[in-house]
Amino acid sequence: MRHAISTTALLVLIGTLPARAQEPEPLGHIRDLYSNAAYEDVLSALSVDTAPPPPELGQYRVFSLIALGRAPEAEKAAETVIIANPRFQADPDASPRVLDLFAKVRRRIAPELLKSMYVNAKSALDRKDRDVAIHGFAEIVAVADDPDLKDDAVVGELRLLASGFLELSRAMPAPVAAPAGEKPSSPAAPAPASTSPASTSPASLPASVQKVTMPIPITEVMPRWVPPEAYARLEFRGRIILRIDADGRVVSSEMLAPTTPMYDAQLVVASKQWRYKPALSNGAPVASERVVEIVLKPR
Repeated sequence: MRHAISTTALLVLIGTLPARAQEPEPLGHIRDLYSNAAYEDVLSALSVDTAPPPPELGQYRVFSLIALGRAPEAEKAAETVIIANPRFQADPDASPRVLDLFAKVRRRIAPELLKSMYVNAKSALDRKDRDVAIHGFAEIVAVADDPDLKDDAVVGELRLLASGFLELSRAMPAPVAAPAGEKPSSPAAPAPASTSPASTSPASLPASVQKVTMPIPITEVMPRWVPPEAYARLEFRGRIILRIDADGRVVSSEMLAPTTPMYDAQLVVASKQWRYKPALSNGAPVASERVVEIVLKPR
């Protein structure tokens, strides 16, 4: 498996690429094809993109593969749907055979999937990112409460841990917002995802006299990408934002755009070991941010 990383330059190049000739088919059209027993047409329509379709569409791939008697492929397709959205529930009007398949796949992959989600949520808690931690632990509890998983001991243990950390996260003080119309007196918080890919925010000098250089990677080792079989031929793209101190150490990181839950968890952990030549403002080291573009290539 191969990885690709980039910052501003690659993002600019990506913006110049032509739009795809054909967008994924809307749900209504896919549903009509399936209702007319055009199962091969459903599979063709859902293959126009290299990324997994939204779960609402992806379930029709499962339905069609079951109807065509291709059970092993249907199971892999169901795995893709659940990994993309662990809380997804198939259409309750689907056949018992389809619902049983989703339940079987959910029971098989949920323990490892929840472990990855737990690592992400715990990392957010460790860096005191209250909102991200609350969301992450709440998602774990919601997934673990699925009736299909009630007898899984590992899932039960993860739910118990997540419940405790969820309460701890909620007890953390919420970020204090400045009064309306008043600028914060302290340096600005980390920039949102919509800002430039790599930015610094040294507050000690006026913008007119700042001369800023970006952080330069010394060690930026990506975790190995070992996808489930269902993802082996797919490409995933994401972005991770790093907050780097004036010594060049990563003090926090989080996914701006996710790839897959399993890889994102490994990436956030690995990024804490990355090191940089710090950003400079008028020759002095300063804290900064860096966004790294992640591309997980198919086999």
